[in-house]
Amino acid sequence: MKDVIGHNESLSSPFHTERVNRLKSQTHGDMKKRSMRTYRRELAKLDC
Repeated sequence: MKDVIGHNESLSSPFHTERVNRLKSQTHGDMKKRSMRTYRRELAKLDC
């Protein structure tokens, strides 16, 4: 579950890559920490 990230977490993720220089430090705020905790909890219930 730790590898599932929201846009708000993208810049701090080791999976974040961006090829366009002007976009490297940009993100947007959907799926904040609280929303992602809920999402990960619900995702874990699926037993993927």
